[in-house]
Amino acid sequence: MSKASLASYQTLCTEFYDLDKPSAPQDALTYYLKKAKQAHGSILEPMCGSGRFLIPLAKEGFKITGFDSSKSMLDLCLHKSQRENLTCGLYEKNFETFESDELYDLIFIPSGSFGLLTSENEINKALESLHQLLTPAGKLILEIETIYEQTTSPDIWQNKWLKKDDGSILSLNHVSNFNKTTSLETTLCRYELWQNNKIIKTEVEEFVRKLYQPTELDNLLDKHGFKVSKKLIPYTSEEASETAPIIIYECMKY
Repeated sequence: MSKASLASYQTLCTEFYDLDKPSAPQDALTYYLKKAKQAHGSILEPMCGSGRFLIPLAKEGFKITGFDSSKSMLDLCLHKSQRENLTCGLYEKNFETFESDELYDLIFIPSGSFGLLTSENEINKALESLHQLLTPAGKLILEIETIYEQTTSPDIWQNKWLKKDDGSILSLNHVSNFNKTTSLETTLCRYELWQNNKIIKTEVEEFVRKLYQPTELDNLLDKHGFKVSKKLIPYTSEEASETAPIIIYECMKY
């Protein structure tokens, strides 16, 4: 969740996200915990969001740092870390502004968040930064959504609503469209907070994600000095095909 000027992951979006996804899926968390245990140094989670992965890793005693450009998401992550009395570095930054004198033995970006970088400049800057931040023997893990993950219901409005503890309701109305030329999927979202049968707050956003063509990311990683050691079906040891909707890339520096 990292853009220089973020128009998504605002207040209602963050609240809806945390209600809908309060914790990481167990299979995903087990995978990243295993990778953290294999690391021999500090860990970095760029685009860490609300801390679904960062908080559990910090609770396990790993030295982990996170950054995100959404103030709402980062505030929530900070609140969770303070509630658990955890010490972890959290920064409201993006790939252009995050700086560290420390190198990291493991850097990971789960849940397809890397796809929120949609311009060529953003992607190149991110990969350049990741290469600089990784130790010579460290591992970079990216969870990538491909063009085979695009919406199955384009141009159709859909709705989901969730009830809060105080009885109020958060609803999300959204419609998506995939551009085959740019491989960008744009989703228009309208969040509404309902209380006593009245809408008391509304928030809209244009949510854009990049879906990768086969081997597209392989070429970008090679360009920026990364060797792809594995391409896996998420949270398994099974090799992913080029038509897999989601692929986990495990990478090392050349």
